[in-house]
Amino acid sequence: MNGDRRTRQTLQILALFFLSLLTVSAAASGEGLPVQPGTHRTEVFRTAPIFSDGMVLPSDRAVTVWGWGVAGEKVTVSIARQQRTTSIAADATWQVTLAAMQPAVDLTMSVASDSGTITYAHVAVAKIKPLLAGVCKQLVDPLATPETAALFHNLKLYSRRNTLIGQQDPEVSTTEQSGETDMHRTTGSDPAVWGSDFMHITHKQNNGQKNWFHDAQEQIIRRASTAYDRGMVNVFCWHFHEPYEQKTFNAREMPAPLRQKAFRSLLPGGENHNWYKEKLQKIAEVVGAIRGQNGTLSPVIFRPFHEFDGDWFWWGKPYCSAQEFRDCWRFTVQYLRDDLQVHNLLYAFSPDCHFKSEQDYLERYPGDAYVDVVGFDDYSDFEGNRVGAVAKKLAIVSTYAKQHAKLAALTEVGYRQQPLPTRLYTGFYGAAFADPTLEIAFLMFWRQGKQAKGESYFVPVPAAETADDFLKFANGPRPLFLSGVKNLYSIEAFGRMAAGQ
Repeated sequence: MNGDRRTRQTLQILALFFLSLLTVSAAASGEGLPVQPGTHRTEVFRTAPIFSDGMVLPSDRAVTVWGWGVAGEKVTVSIARQQRTTSIAADATWQVTLAAMQPAVDLTMSVASDSGTITYAHVAVAKIKPLLAGVCKQLVDPLATPETAALFHNLKLYSRRNTLIGQQDPEVSTTEQSGETDMHRTTGSDPAVWGSDFMHITHKQNNGQKNWFHDAQEQIIRRASTAYDRGMVNVFCWHFHEPYEQKTFNAREMPAPLRQKAFRSLLPGGENHNWYKEKLQKIAEVVGAIRGQNGTLSPVIFRPFHEFDGDWFWWGKPYCSAQEFRDCWRFTVQYLRDDLQVHNLLYAFSPDCHFKSEQDYLERYPGDAYVDVVGFDDYSDFEGNRVGAVAKKLAIVSTYAKQHAKLAALTEVGYRQQPLPTRLYTGFYGAAFADPTLEIAFLMFWRQGKQAKGESYFVPVPAAETADDFLKFANGPRPLFLSGVKNLYSIEAFGRMAAGQ
Protein backbone atom coordinates (compact mmCIF):
# COMPACT_ATOMS: atom_id res chain seq x y z
CA MET A 1 0.00 0.00 0.00
CA ASN A 2 2.79 2.44 0.95
CA GLY A 3 4.64 1.46 -2.22
CA ASP A 4 1.55 2.22 -4.32
CA ARG A 5 1.19 5.60 -2.64
CA ARG A 6 4.83 6.48 -3.31
CA THR A 7 4.46 5.40 -6.93
CA ARG A 8 1.36 7.56 -7.39
CA GLN A 9 3.13 10.49 -5.77
CA THR A 10 6.17 10.10 -8.03
CA LEU A 11 3.96 9.94 -11.11
CA GLN A 12 2.12 13.06 -9.96
CA ILE A 13 5.38 14.95 -9.57
CA LEU A 14 6.74 13.86 -12.94
CA ALA A 15 3.45 14.67 -14.65
CA LEU A 16 3.43 18.11 -13.06
CA PHE A 17 7.02 18.73 -14.16
CA PHE A 18 6.57 17.71 -17.78
CA LEU A 19 3.28 19.61 -17.97
CA SER A 20 5.10 22.67 -16.75
CA LEU A 21 7.55 22.37 -19.64
CA LEU A 22 4.66 22.90 -22.03
CA THR A 23 3.46 26.10 -20.37
CA VAL A 24 4.73 29.62 -20.70
CA SER A 25 5.13 31.00 -17.22
CA ALA A 26 3.74 34.33 -16.13
CA ALA A 27 6.41 35.26 -13.60
CA ALA A 28 4.89 36.11 -10.26
CA SER A 29 7.71 38.32 -9.08
CA GLY A 30 6.92 41.41 -11.14
CA GLU A 31 8.61 42.99 -14.12
CA GLY A 32 12.18 42.54 -15.34
CA LEU A 33 14.96 41.93 -12.85
CA PRO A 34 17.50 44.77 -12.82
CA VAL A 35 21.21 44.07 -12.86
CA GLN A 36 23.01 44.80 -9.62
CA PRO A 37 26.47 46.17 -10.43
CA GLY A 38 28.50 46.84 -7.30
CA THR A 39 26.35 48.14 -4.49
CA HIS A 40 23.50 49.35 -6.69
CA ARG A 41 20.22 49.38 -4.70
CA THR A 42 16.83 48.49 -6.07
CA GLU A 43 13.57 49.64 -4.51
CA VAL A 44 11.60 46.72 -5.98
CA PHE A 45 11.24 43.47 -4.04
CA ARG A 46 11.84 40.48 -6.35
CA THR A 47 12.95 36.88 -6.49
CA ALA A 48 15.34 35.44 -9.06
CA PRO A 49 13.61 34.57 -12.36
CA ILE A 50 14.09 30.83 -11.96
CA PHE A 51 11.27 30.73 -9.39
CA SER A 52 7.70 30.50 -10.70
CA ASP A 53 4.29 28.94 -10.22
CA GLY A 54 4.41 25.20 -10.91
CA MET A 55 8.14 24.88 -10.21
CA VAL A 56 9.69 21.66 -8.91
CA LEU A 57 12.24 21.93 -6.09
CA PRO A 58 14.83 19.19 -5.51
CA SER A 59 14.18 16.90 -2.54
CA ASP A 60 17.64 15.43 -2.20
CA ARG A 61 19.43 18.51 -0.88
CA ALA A 62 19.04 21.98 0.59
CA VAL A 63 17.57 24.65 -1.71
CA THR A 64 18.72 28.26 -1.95
CA VAL A 65 16.11 30.93 -2.60
CA TRP A 66 17.35 34.43 -3.42
CA GLY A 67 16.44 37.78 -4.86
CA TRP A 68 16.60 41.55 -4.44
CA GLY A 69 14.82 44.25 -2.47
CA VAL A 70 15.19 47.28 -0.23
CA ALA A 71 18.33 47.13 1.90
CA GLY A 72 17.60 46.55 5.58
CA GLU A 73 14.17 44.96 5.18
CA LYS A 74 13.45 41.46 6.46
CA VAL A 75 12.57 38.62 4.06
CA THR A 76 10.79 35.44 5.16
CA VAL A 77 10.44 32.37 2.94
CA SER A 78 7.82 29.80 3.97
CA ILE A 79 7.03 26.37 2.51
CA ALA A 80 6.02 22.95 3.88
CA ARG A 81 6.21 23.95 7.56
CA GLN A 82 9.63 25.58 7.02
CA GLN A 83 10.21 29.26 7.61
CA ARG A 84 13.50 31.07 7.03
CA THR A 85 14.13 34.77 7.66
CA THR A 86 17.02 37.01 6.63
CA SER A 87 17.80 40.70 6.15
CA ILE A 88 18.34 42.32 2.75
CA ALA A 89 22.00 43.29 2.48
CA ALA A 90 23.43 46.72 1.66
CA ASP A 91 23.84 45.72 -1.99
CA ALA A 92 20.07 44.95 -2.10
CA THR A 93 20.52 41.16 -2.33
CA TRP A 94 19.12 38.47 -0.05
CA GLN A 95 19.14 34.69 0.13
CA VAL A 96 17.91 31.94 2.44
CA THR A 97 18.61 28.22 2.47
CA LEU A 98 15.76 25.75 2.94
CA ALA A 99 16.49 22.35 4.44
CA ALA A 100 15.97 19.30 2.23
CA MET A 101 12.27 18.39 1.98
CA GLN A 102 10.35 15.19 1.39
CA PRO A 103 8.75 14.66 -2.06
CA ALA A 104 5.38 16.40 -2.24
CA VAL A 105 2.97 18.05 -4.68
CA ASP A 106 0.72 21.12 -4.77
CA LEU A 107 2.60 23.13 -2.15
CA THR A 108 2.58 26.91 -1.77
CA MET A 109 5.74 28.96 -1.22
CA SER A 110 5.48 32.51 0.06
CA VAL A 111 8.26 35.10 0.03
CA ALA A 112 7.39 38.08 2.21
CA SER A 113 9.04 41.39 3.05
CA ASP A 114 7.90 44.80 4.28
CA SER A 115 7.39 45.68 0.61
CA GLY A 116 4.93 42.89 -0.07
CA THR A 117 4.46 39.15 -0.52
CA ILE A 118 5.18 36.95 -3.55
CA THR A 119 3.28 33.66 -3.61
CA TYR A 120 4.07 30.65 -5.78
CA ALA A 121 1.34 28.00 -6.20
CA HIS A 122 1.39 24.35 -7.27
CA VAL A 123 5.00 23.85 -6.16
CA ALA A 124 6.30 20.28 -6.14
CA VAL A 125 9.31 18.67 -4.43
CA ALA A 126 10.95 15.71 -6.15
CA LYS A 127 14.21 13.82 -6.57
CA ILE A 128 16.39 15.71 -8.97
CA LYS A 129 17.83 12.88 -11.08
CA PRO A 130 14.76 11.99 -13.19
CA LEU A 131 14.00 15.69 -13.71
CA LEU A 132 17.55 16.38 -14.84
CA ALA A 133 17.26 13.46 -17.25
CA GLY A 134 14.24 15.22 -18.74
CA VAL A 135 16.40 18.29 -19.44
CA CYS A 136 19.13 16.15 -21.02
CA LYS A 137 16.60 14.79 -23.50
CA GLN A 138 16.27 18.32 -24.86
CA LEU A 139 20.02 18.65 -25.50
CA VAL A 140 22.28 17.64 -28.36
CA ASP A 141 24.01 15.39 -25.83
CA PRO A 142 21.59 13.24 -23.79
CA LEU A 143 24.59 12.22 -21.63
CA ALA A 144 25.44 15.82 -20.77
CA THR A 145 26.93 16.36 -17.33
CA PRO A 146 24.51 17.51 -14.61
CA GLU A 147 26.16 20.94 -14.57
CA THR A 148 25.75 21.29 -18.36
CA ALA A 149 22.07 20.35 -18.19
CA ALA A 150 21.57 22.72 -15.25
CA LEU A 151 23.23 25.57 -17.15
CA PHE A 152 20.95 25.07 -20.14
CA HIS A 153 17.86 24.92 -17.93
CA ASN A 154 18.79 27.96 -15.85
CA LEU A 155 19.73 30.08 -18.87
CA LYS A 156 16.38 29.18 -20.39
CA LEU A 157 14.60 30.38 -17.25
CA TYR A 158 16.71 33.54 -16.94
CA SER A 159 16.07 34.43 -20.57
CA ARG A 160 12.34 34.82 -19.91
CA ARG A 161 13.06 38.25 -18.48
CA ASN A 162 16.80 38.84 -18.61
CA THR A 163 19.89 38.65 -20.80
CA LEU A 164 23.31 37.82 -19.35
CA ILE A 165 26.00 40.26 -20.49
CA GLY A 166 29.45 38.96 -21.44
CA GLN A 167 32.64 39.84 -23.25
CA GLN A 168 35.31 38.06 -25.23
CA ASP A 169 38.62 37.95 -23.33
CA PRO A 170 37.26 40.38 -20.74
CA GLU A 171 40.55 40.51 -18.82
CA VAL A 172 42.23 42.27 -21.78
CA SER A 173 42.25 46.01 -21.20
CA THR A 174 43.48 48.64 -23.65
CA THR A 175 44.53 50.94 -20.81
CA GLU A 176 46.10 48.78 -18.10
CA GLN A 177 47.20 45.25 -17.28
CA SER A 178 45.82 45.02 -13.76
CA GLY A 179 43.74 41.92 -14.46
CA GLU A 180 40.55 43.75 -13.53
CA THR A 181 37.99 43.76 -16.31
CA ASP A 182 36.91 47.06 -17.82
CA MET A 183 33.33 45.95 -17.23
CA HIS A 184 34.03 45.74 -13.50
CA ARG A 185 35.88 49.04 -13.47
CA THR A 186 32.93 50.77 -15.11
CA THR A 187 29.93 49.05 -13.51
CA GLY A 188 31.24 47.44 -10.33
CA SER A 189 30.41 43.96 -11.64
CA ASP A 190 32.25 41.50 -13.87
CA PRO A 191 30.62 39.97 -16.96
CA ALA A 192 28.33 36.98 -16.46
CA VAL A 193 29.67 35.38 -19.66
CA TRP A 194 33.40 34.82 -20.27
CA GLY A 195 34.47 34.46 -23.90
CA SER A 196 37.56 32.53 -25.03
CA ASP A 197 38.98 31.20 -28.31
CA PHE A 198 40.39 27.84 -29.39
CA MET A 199 42.61 29.60 -31.97
CA HIS A 200 45.93 29.35 -30.13
CA ILE A 201 45.02 25.97 -28.68
CA THR A 202 44.72 24.35 -32.13
CA HIS A 203 47.63 26.33 -33.65
CA LYS A 204 50.23 24.18 -35.40
CA GLN A 205 52.92 25.41 -32.98
CA ASN A 206 50.97 24.16 -29.98
CA ASN A 207 52.65 20.81 -30.45
CA GLY A 208 53.31 19.62 -26.91
CA GLN A 209 56.52 21.60 -26.56
CA LYS A 210 57.00 24.29 -23.93
CA ASN A 211 56.47 27.48 -25.94
CA TRP A 212 54.28 30.57 -26.17
CA PHE A 213 51.31 28.61 -27.53
CA HIS A 214 51.53 26.03 -24.76
CA ASP A 215 51.62 28.85 -22.22
CA ALA A 216 48.60 30.48 -23.90
CA GLN A 217 46.70 27.20 -23.66
CA GLU A 218 47.46 26.87 -19.97
CA GLN A 219 46.44 30.47 -19.37
CA ILE A 220 43.13 29.97 -21.19
CA ILE A 221 42.41 26.84 -19.14
CA ARG A 222 43.29 28.64 -15.92
CA ARG A 223 41.14 31.68 -16.68
CA ALA A 224 38.17 29.63 -17.88
CA SER A 225 38.39 27.43 -14.78
CA THR A 226 38.40 30.52 -12.57
CA ALA A 227 35.44 31.92 -14.49
CA TYR A 228 33.53 28.69 -13.83
CA ASP A 229 34.38 28.75 -10.14
CA ARG A 230 33.08 32.32 -9.96
CA GLY A 231 29.77 31.32 -11.56
CA MET A 232 30.34 32.72 -15.07
CA VAL A 233 29.34 31.03 -18.34
CA ASN A 234 32.24 29.89 -20.54
CA VAL A 235 31.76 30.46 -24.29
CA PHE A 236 34.42 29.47 -26.84
CA CYS A 237 34.61 30.54 -30.47
CA TRP A 238 37.23 29.16 -32.88
CA HIS A 239 39.30 31.28 -35.25
CA PHE A 240 40.50 28.13 -36.92
CA HIS A 241 43.61 28.23 -39.14
CA GLU A 242 43.12 26.62 -42.55
CA PRO A 243 44.46 23.08 -43.04
CA TYR A 244 47.01 23.57 -45.82
CA GLU A 245 49.49 26.31 -44.92
CA GLN A 246 47.99 26.74 -41.42
CA LYS A 247 48.78 30.44 -41.45
CA THR A 248 45.43 32.18 -41.24
CA PHE A 249 41.69 31.96 -40.72
CA ASN A 250 41.14 34.83 -43.17
CA ALA A 251 39.98 33.52 -46.55
CA ARG A 252 41.29 36.62 -48.33
CA GLU A 253 44.85 35.81 -47.23
CA MET A 254 44.72 32.32 -48.77
CA PRO A 255 45.65 31.31 -52.33
CA ALA A 256 42.41 30.98 -54.30
CA PRO A 257 42.81 27.24 -55.10
CA LEU A 258 43.26 26.38 -51.40
CA ARG A 259 40.42 28.66 -50.35
CA GLN A 260 38.02 26.80 -52.59
CA LYS A 261 38.81 23.32 -51.27
CA ALA A 262 39.89 23.81 -47.65
CA PHE A 263 36.54 23.29 -45.96
CA ARG A 264 35.42 20.22 -47.87
CA SER A 265 38.82 18.65 -47.21
CA LEU A 266 37.76 18.28 -43.56
CA LEU A 267 34.88 15.94 -44.39
CA PRO A 268 35.15 12.15 -44.03
CA GLY A 269 37.23 10.95 -46.97
CA GLY A 270 38.80 14.37 -47.44
CA GLU A 271 42.56 14.80 -47.56
CA ASN A 272 42.60 16.72 -44.25
CA HIS A 273 39.97 14.73 -42.40
CA ASN A 274 42.44 13.04 -40.03
CA TRP A 275 44.15 16.37 -39.44
CA TYR A 276 40.77 17.82 -38.49
CA LYS A 277 40.14 15.00 -36.05
CA GLU A 278 43.47 15.79 -34.38
CA LYS A 279 42.34 19.40 -33.89
CA LEU A 280 39.07 18.21 -32.36
CA GLN A 281 41.06 15.92 -30.07
CA LYS A 282 42.97 18.99 -28.89
CA ILE A 283 39.70 20.78 -28.16
CA ALA A 284 38.46 17.75 -26.25
CA GLU A 285 41.66 17.74 -24.20
CA VAL A 286 41.28 21.37 -23.22
CA VAL A 287 37.53 21.17 -22.55
CA GLY A 288 38.30 18.23 -20.27
CA ALA A 289 40.84 20.33 -18.36
CA ILE A 290 38.55 23.26 -17.56
CA ARG A 291 37.40 22.32 -14.08
CA GLY A 292 36.32 23.91 -10.85
CA GLN A 293 38.30 23.65 -7.64
CA ASN A 294 36.10 20.71 -6.66
CA GLY A 295 37.10 18.85 -9.82
CA THR A 296 33.81 19.16 -11.71
CA LEU A 297 33.95 19.85 -15.44
CA SER A 298 32.94 23.31 -16.54
CA PRO A 299 30.20 23.38 -19.16
CA VAL A 300 31.32 25.18 -22.31
CA ILE A 301 29.17 26.75 -25.01
CA PHE A 302 31.06 26.00 -28.24
CA ARG A 303 30.29 28.00 -31.37
CA PRO A 304 32.30 26.54 -34.25
CA PHE A 305 32.44 28.06 -37.75
CA HIS A 306 30.89 31.36 -36.61
CA GLU A 307 29.84 33.98 -39.19
CA PHE A 308 29.74 31.24 -41.82
CA ASP A 309 27.37 33.22 -44.05
CA GLY A 310 30.09 35.76 -44.85
CA ASP A 311 33.12 35.50 -47.14
CA TRP A 312 35.90 36.52 -44.73
CA PHE A 313 36.50 33.08 -43.15
CA TRP A 314 37.57 30.04 -45.15
CA TRP A 315 34.52 28.16 -43.86
CA GLY A 316 32.27 30.89 -45.30
CA LYS A 317 29.34 30.51 -47.66
CA PRO A 318 31.29 31.01 -50.94
CA TYR A 319 33.65 28.14 -50.18
CA CYS A 320 31.32 25.21 -49.44
CA SER A 321 27.82 24.08 -50.24
CA ALA A 322 25.05 24.16 -47.66
CA GLN A 323 25.09 20.37 -47.50
CA GLU A 324 28.87 20.26 -47.01
CA PHE A 325 28.54 22.74 -44.15
CA ARG A 326 25.78 20.72 -42.50
CA ASP A 327 27.73 17.49 -42.92
CA CYS A 328 30.88 18.93 -41.35
CA TRP A 329 28.91 20.39 -38.43
CA ARG A 330 27.23 17.04 -37.78
CA PHE A 331 30.54 15.19 -37.96
CA THR A 332 32.07 17.70 -35.51
CA VAL A 333 29.32 17.11 -32.96
CA GLN A 334 29.31 13.33 -33.39
CA TYR A 335 33.08 13.02 -33.11
CA LEU A 336 33.31 15.15 -29.97
CA ARG A 337 30.24 13.65 -28.31
CA ASP A 338 30.33 10.00 -29.40
CA ASP A 339 33.94 9.18 -30.24
CA LEU A 340 35.76 11.44 -27.80
CA GLN A 341 33.04 11.22 -25.14
CA VAL A 342 32.94 14.96 -24.45
CA HIS A 343 29.76 15.59 -22.45
CA ASN A 344 30.18 19.14 -21.16
CA LEU A 345 29.49 21.04 -24.40
CA LEU A 346 26.49 23.00 -25.60
CA TYR A 347 26.67 23.70 -29.35
CA ALA A 348 25.91 27.20 -30.66
CA PHE A 349 24.94 28.00 -34.26
CA SER A 350 26.00 31.61 -34.97
CA PRO A 351 25.90 33.05 -38.48
CA ASP A 352 26.51 36.71 -39.15
CA CYS A 353 23.57 39.07 -39.60
CA HIS A 354 22.82 38.50 -43.30
CA PHE A 355 19.51 36.71 -42.76
CA LYS A 356 16.15 38.49 -43.00
CA SER A 357 13.78 35.61 -42.29
CA GLU A 358 13.69 32.28 -40.49
CA GLN A 359 14.08 30.56 -43.84
CA ASP A 360 17.28 32.52 -44.50
CA TYR A 361 18.54 31.76 -41.02
CA LEU A 362 18.03 28.01 -41.43
CA GLU A 363 19.67 27.73 -44.86
CA ARG A 364 22.74 25.95 -43.43
CA TYR A 365 21.20 24.77 -40.17
CA PRO A 366 22.34 21.20 -39.39
CA GLY A 367 19.13 20.28 -37.55
CA ASP A 368 17.80 20.52 -34.00
CA ALA A 369 19.61 17.30 -33.06
CA TYR A 370 22.93 19.14 -33.49
CA VAL A 371 22.29 22.60 -32.02
CA ASP A 372 21.58 23.82 -28.46
CA VAL A 373 21.93 27.58 -28.99
CA VAL A 374 20.62 29.63 -31.92
CA GLY A 375 22.30 33.00 -32.19
CA PHE A 376 24.00 35.43 -34.53
CA ASP A 377 26.86 37.94 -34.63
CA ASP A 378 26.09 41.52 -35.58
CA TYR A 379 28.37 44.50 -36.09
CA SER A 380 27.15 46.03 -39.34
CA ASP A 381 23.51 46.54 -38.38
CA PHE A 382 24.52 48.53 -35.31
CA GLU A 383 27.14 50.49 -37.24
CA GLY A 384 24.53 51.23 -39.93
CA ASN A 385 22.02 52.41 -37.31
CA ARG A 386 19.67 49.60 -38.30
CA VAL A 387 18.40 48.92 -34.79
CA GLY A 388 15.03 47.82 -36.13
CA ALA A 389 16.73 45.16 -38.25
CA VAL A 390 18.54 43.82 -35.18
CA ALA A 391 15.25 43.69 -33.27
CA LYS A 392 13.64 41.65 -36.05
CA LYS A 393 16.55 39.19 -36.10
CA LEU A 394 16.44 38.84 -32.32
CA ALA A 395 12.74 38.05 -32.65
CA ILE A 396 13.50 35.36 -35.27
CA VAL A 397 16.00 33.49 -33.08
CA SER A 398 13.96 34.03 -29.92
CA THR A 399 10.82 32.62 -31.52
CA TYR A 400 12.72 29.65 -32.93
CA ALA A 401 14.28 28.95 -29.53
CA LYS A 402 10.88 29.01 -27.83
CA GLN A 403 9.37 26.64 -30.37
CA HIS A 404 12.30 24.20 -30.58
CA ALA A 405 13.65 23.97 -27.01
CA LYS A 406 16.80 26.00 -27.70
CA LEU A 407 18.58 28.93 -26.12
CA ALA A 408 18.78 32.13 -28.16
CA ALA A 409 21.72 34.55 -28.01
CA LEU A 410 23.34 37.59 -29.59
CA THR A 411 26.66 35.79 -29.77
CA GLU A 412 28.98 38.64 -30.78
CA VAL A 413 28.53 42.41 -31.09
CA GLY A 414 30.59 45.55 -31.25
CA TYR A 415 30.70 49.05 -32.69
CA ARG A 416 33.93 49.74 -34.59
CA GLN A 417 33.21 53.19 -36.05
CA GLN A 418 34.62 56.39 -34.62
CA PRO A 419 33.39 58.53 -32.98
CA LEU A 420 31.02 56.41 -30.91
CA PRO A 421 27.40 57.57 -30.56
CA THR A 422 26.86 59.13 -27.14
CA ARG A 423 23.82 56.88 -26.57
CA LEU A 424 25.37 53.76 -28.06
CA TYR A 425 24.27 51.36 -25.32
CA THR A 426 20.79 52.62 -24.46
CA GLY A 427 19.95 53.93 -27.92
CA PHE A 428 21.32 50.97 -29.89
CA TYR A 429 21.71 47.80 -27.79
CA GLY A 430 18.98 48.64 -25.31
CA ALA A 431 16.58 49.68 -28.06
CA ALA A 432 17.17 46.43 -29.98
CA PHE A 433 15.97 44.52 -26.89
CA ALA A 434 12.89 46.67 -26.28
CA ASP A 435 10.40 43.88 -27.06
CA PRO A 436 9.53 42.35 -23.66
CA THR A 437 8.63 39.01 -25.28
CA LEU A 438 12.20 38.39 -26.44
CA GLU A 439 13.98 35.50 -24.72
CA ILE A 440 17.70 36.02 -25.34
CA ALA A 441 19.99 34.17 -22.94
CA PHE A 442 23.17 36.21 -23.44
CA LEU A 443 24.84 39.04 -25.33
CA MET A 444 28.60 38.95 -25.94
CA PHE A 445 30.61 42.11 -26.58
CA TRP A 446 33.85 41.58 -28.50
CA ARG A 447 37.27 42.00 -26.90
CA GLN A 448 38.94 45.32 -26.18
CA GLY A 449 41.88 46.31 -28.34
CA LYS A 450 43.04 47.93 -31.52
CA GLN A 451 40.78 47.18 -34.48
CA ALA A 452 41.26 48.00 -38.13
CA LYS A 453 39.21 51.18 -37.78
CA GLY A 454 40.92 52.52 -34.69
CA GLU A 455 41.05 52.04 -30.95
CA SER A 456 37.88 50.21 -29.92
CA TYR A 457 36.37 49.98 -26.48
CA PHE A 458 33.47 47.61 -26.99
CA VAL A 459 32.90 48.04 -23.27
CA PRO A 460 33.75 51.57 -22.10
CA VAL A 461 36.44 52.32 -19.56
CA PRO A 462 35.30 54.58 -16.68
CA ALA A 463 36.64 57.76 -18.28
CA ALA A 464 35.04 57.15 -21.68
CA GLU A 465 32.30 59.47 -22.87
CA THR A 466 29.97 56.50 -23.26
CA ALA A 467 30.52 55.18 -19.70
CA ASP A 468 27.44 56.89 -18.23
CA ASP A 469 25.29 55.52 -21.02
CA PHE A 470 26.69 52.03 -20.45
CA LEU A 471 25.74 52.32 -16.77
CA LYS A 472 22.19 53.27 -17.74
CA PHE A 473 22.07 50.26 -20.04
CA ALA A 474 23.52 48.03 -17.30
CA ASN A 475 20.93 49.16 -14.77
CA GLY A 476 18.03 48.64 -17.15
CA PRO A 477 15.39 45.95 -16.68
CA ARG A 478 16.99 43.28 -18.89
CA PRO A 479 20.82 43.07 -18.55
CA LEU A 480 22.37 40.83 -15.89
CA PHE A 481 26.04 40.86 -14.97
CA LEU A 482 27.87 38.42 -12.69
CA SER A 483 26.51 40.04 -9.53
CA GLY A 484 22.98 39.41 -10.78
CA VAL A 485 23.21 35.63 -11.32
CA LYS A 486 23.61 32.76 -8.89
CA ASN A 487 23.88 28.96 -8.94
CA LEU A 488 23.78 28.53 -12.73
CA TYR A 489 25.29 25.06 -12.40
CA SER A 490 22.84 23.55 -9.96
CA ILE A 491 19.09 23.15 -10.05
CA GLU A 492 17.46 25.23 -7.35
CA ALA A 493 14.09 25.08 -9.12
CA PHE A 494 12.73 23.36 -12.20
CA GLY A 495 10.58 26.17 -13.52
CA ARG A 496 8.13 26.46 -16.35
CA MET A 497 9.82 26.97 -19.67
CA ALA A 498 8.76 27.77 -23.20
CA ALA A 499 6.16 26.07 -25.35
CA GLY A 500 7.40 23.06 -27.27
CA GLN A 501 9.67 21.77 -24.49
